[in-house]
Amino acid sequence: MNSKITYDISNVINISKIHLSQEQLKVISKGLKFVPTPTSINTITTVVNCEKSLFSTPKLTKSAAISEISTFIQKWRKPTKFNINKEEAKLLKEIKSIENIVIVQADKGGKIVVMNKNYYFNKIEEKLNDLNVYEQVKKDPTTIIKTEINKQVTKMLNQNKITDQTKYYLTSIDDLPKIRGQPKLHKIVTPMRIVTCSRDTITSPISQFIFRIIKELRTTLSGVVCNTSNFVKIIADAKLNQDEHLASLDIQDLYTNIPVSKAIDITLKRLDESKKLDNLPFTKTDIKELLNLALKNSYFQFNGKFYKQKTGLPMGNTLSPILADIYMDEYKKQHLHEVNIPNKIWRYVDDILIITKMNKPQLEKYVLYLNKIRGTIKFTSEFEQNDQINYLDTMLTKKLINNEIILKIRWFRKNTAADRLLN
Repeated sequence: MNSKITYDISNVINISKIHLSQEQLKVISKGLKFVPTPTSINTITTVVNCEKSLFSTPKLTKSAAISEISTFIQKWRKPTKFNINKEEAKLLKEIKSIENIVIVQADKGGKIVVMNKNYYFNKIEEKLNDLNVYEQVKKDPTTIIKTEINKQVTKMLNQNKITDQTKYYLTSIDDLPKIRGQPKLHKIVTPMRIVTCSRDTITSPISQFIFRIIKELRTTLSGVVCNTSNFVKIIADAKLNQDEHLASLDIQDLYTNIPVSKAIDITLKRLDESKKLDNLPFTKTDIKELLNLALKNSYFQFNGKFYKQKTGLPMGNTLSPILADIYMDEYKKQHLHEVNIPNKIWRYVDDILIITKMNKPQLEKYVLYLNKIRGTIKFTSEFEQNDQINYLDTMLTKKLINNEIILKIRWFRKNTAADRLLN
């Protein structure tokens, strides 16, 4: 079936020096997650990937799944209908042949950005030149990391805490992560956010292994929202007093400013309190050593060079979101006393919404106080204007109805947001 969907080329921001035709922009506007109908299937790659994804699945379920996958592979035939036509396929090849551009996702909003390759590399290197966060290393660190992983995993095997199969899984990958840059279109001079591409890399099996153990700790978090829909459901019934205002706090560069050792200690404390380890063969020391292996070996490659992230959590690691959430949940309890009121504070990653009795000058003074607290977590703030504030993808407006102040919630589309269908 030929693609008949009309795509909005305003979703593509071309800041390169290369002119792209309207037809080329339309193809790009399908998005980086758009997958053309495959014309072949790689049996070996498919089987290997399925084995990895089913690693922790119960044996009976795993056998049934592998049987279904095998049947699918045997019955697969080259499709007769496609989601792009011949002209679009030709345009894709033309775009791929342009050597001095890169096409990347914007940091927020889902827009696609076309950039000159040199400009893209320079922008990333600007970030890597921050010696407080990154350092270049002279030698490939793979062998050192591999030795550390093998030592810990072999010890656990010898203690009968894991099987030979698990040992193989945890030590099966030798590749270092690479990084990519996501341009911040909503900021002046378009700085880059560095994202570590950790999937199928040397420490990713350990990260996934530990994540399965600690993921239930999300239930210990308060006021955390997972997406806009979840936020709307939570806040739909919120009511404000006459003297209360809407405001937001933005955590600056959250991931690189999380103190990893403290985040690990807080995670272990909550894991201990959850009694999760009572039913597992691992000690807190085992988990701590694995967390250190996964999060402190934050090496990566870029442009033929090796680097290490010296501080914070690597954005892109499976463990980083949950450890950042756990750390900030504890930080909120320790330091955000003025605003840490149940059903008056919500956080999505680095964006915090609060309902507060503080006026604007008082809020600004409060943020100055927070930013003087010893540590790397720093905030900026925004105060309601005309009883309105934007949070995530919503516009919240205070309304007086039947002597009650409620929140009217409307969809808010940022200039950097894209409307896109996922095929």
